[in-house]
Amino acid sequence: MYADNNTETSSAMPTSSNAVLNGNNYHAPDVSRASGLNVIDFPVHYSFHNIASVWNLAINGDKYYNDATYNVVYVDSHDYSPGPNDNIRFNEGTQQWAENLSLMFTFRGIPCLYYGSEVEFKAGKTIDPGGNGSLKDSGRAYYGGYIKGDVTASDFGVASGANGNLAATMSKPLVKHLQRLNRIRQAVPALRKGQYSTTGCSSSGGYAFKRRYTDDTTDSYVLVTINGSATFTGVLNGTYTDCVTGDVKTVTNGTLTTTSCSGKGNMRIYVLSTNLTPAPGKIGEDGPYLYTSSANAGTVLNYDGTQEELSSNDGEGNGTSPVTPPLGVYEPSCEEDDMSVFLETANSVSKVTTWVWNSSTNYTGGSWPGQSMTLMGTTQDGTRKIWKWTYEGTNSGEPTGIIFVTDGQQTSDLTFRNHGYYIDGTWHHEVTNYTSPAPTLTIDKASGQYQGSVRVTITASESDAVIVYTTNGTTPTANSAQATGQVTLTFTDNTVLTAGVLYEGKVRNVVQREYIFHGFVPYTATVYVKDPTVAPNNWSSVWIYAWDSTGAINDTWPGVQTTATKVVQGQRFYYRTFDIGSEDYAFNVVLSQGDNQHQSVDVTGINKDIYLEITSTTNKYTVQDITDQYSHLEGDVNGDGEVNIGDVTALINIVLTSNSQFYDEDADVNGDHEVNIGDVTALINIILKA
Repeated sequence: MYADNNTETSSAMPTSSNAVLNGNNYHAPDVSRASGLNVIDFPVHYSFHNIASVWNLAINGDKYYNDATYNVVYVDSHDYSPGPNDNIRFNEGTQQWAENLSLMFTFRGIPCLYYGSEVEFKAGKTIDPGGNGSLKDSGRAYYGGYIKGDVTASDFGVASGANGNLAATMSKPLVKHLQRLNRIRQAVPALRKGQYSTTGCSSSGGYAFKRRYTDDTTDSYVLVTINGSATFTGVLNGTYTDCVTGDVKTVTNGTLTTTSCSGKGNMRIYVLSTNLTPAPGKIGEDGPYLYTSSANAGTVLNYDGTQEELSSNDGEGNGTSPVTPPLGVYEPSCEEDDMSVFLETANSVSKVTTWVWNSSTNYTGGSWPGQSMTLMGTTQDGTRKIWKWTYEGTNSGEPTGIIFVTDGQQTSDLTFRNHGYYIDGTWHHEVTNYTSPAPTLTIDKASGQYQGSVRVTITASESDAVIVYTTNGTTPTANSAQATGQVTLTFTDNTVLTAGVLYEGKVRNVVQREYIFHGFVPYTATVYVKDPTVAPNNWSSVWIYAWDSTGAINDTWPGVQTTATKVVQGQRFYYRTFDIGSEDYAFNVVLSQGDNQHQSVDVTGINKDIYLEITSTTNKYTVQDITDQYSHLEGDVNGDGEVNIGDVTALINIVLTSNSQFYDEDADVNGDHEVNIGDVTALINIILKA
């Protein structure tokens, strides 16, 4: 603000260029007439339905602030939303929120977010109903239930291991969008403190601008476009890297055109590498609104139902608790293979805990007075309550003792009897009303070491079973990622997969697998050429010339005459093998008769076994890739698509019984055209190296 801003007309008001670049140059702000106070940007807030509604307002109005880069920018608050429905929490959709946030975190000003907007909390609700409604139904309602749980923060905007309702909140698309925007803003000083300009910034269907900030240790320059691709002219030359996609562009003529950018809220943020401030590179991974070519919303988790639970004061001002619905009649039941007990008490009892143990283990947490029992319902006549405790741990031993604590009064040490029904602390009978057992799970890939990626399918024994799973080693809960019947996941990094079945409100039959990825291991790639010495080509010989990005591979034209052959599925192939020494290595070949008159087209980009067939009879010969017809997984003797101990068993059976159920190609693991104990040794070596 200005210290003397008391004029009545805009033409008489003082103006400033403190927020605007001078061409591409940052200039020291003139604060000689500043009041020392800064403002919440109410004009922008009141119009902030979308970028279009505030774009010109900000650009044309910023001169009336001493320095608009200090304006606090927001959409809604505890009092107002954008007009004219300014008493309603912003309710214009998730995508619109994403677009608004993209501008708030990269354009001039300090972004401010009202609590709960990251999950569109109370969207469309009256912010302040006054005496015409309760607080719990207003835009000012209590939000704490949405962030119940724990999380570990490892860096700015980086968190993991969330549980409870907090995990569900952090899985929401806007939360992920905010996390990435925060990280980008933190990494690029120009987005936090820079002056801006739209000169030379042209976006196709979107909004583009440039920003720069410099001081003794910083020179940060960035080009930004939102909602569409853009071309920037008259910009600084040098190397730019996009924080969203990682795309690198070198500018030599003052012009930069971004990669394709579409989708509301999507951006390209090209940062110039300077001597003082290098570009940070790609920040974060593709998400629901910031992405290279397709959005990645990820898995959105469900809340546990307590995110808006009422306190003893429901907001009506009467200080009373909500009315508890009457209990229903409960017929005790349990799973035949679980560990559980029941307690019948008087209706007046309000809380029961239990303490269960044996000589080596406490089954109820080890902290007195143990775990709470669940109130299940009443007896048939409705005069007594029935409580139940079920063990959820993994200890397989049998408890020997149990204590019940009812409203603070404990029983004596009792003998634990599984499925026992106790009345007022005295054992009465064993419950034998068994429910159907929970569905089970299978995971098709075993724990172990993998290279590159592994595709894992979790399958429930019943198609309608709800699968819950985590990928960080924690035990899944009802709030974890879910799927029905079956789910397939792909992993490329070390992962501990834990899955269970959500059954009758509890996670049961938990299974776990660990997948460890090792670094690149050199291997060989073989080029197989379907015999061209027979009709219709009738070549006299087969030559393979090979080269890579550095030149010929120990070859001079026409290459190496290939005499090695192999019969695959009844067809003879000439072959030559090459070394693959790195993940990004590839080579190219030309097939010929060796006489400069019979030569194929170039076959390029080879980095694995390939089967080729010459498909024409004149120079230059066309070539078809027929790998899918003839290739097989090395060592997959039993043909199940995996290489494991099952293949060793099958191969030993072939060797001992001369079983011809499998192709010789499948059983001839070491490629010596014989099937014997040498192939068993070769197969075991393949498995051990995997």
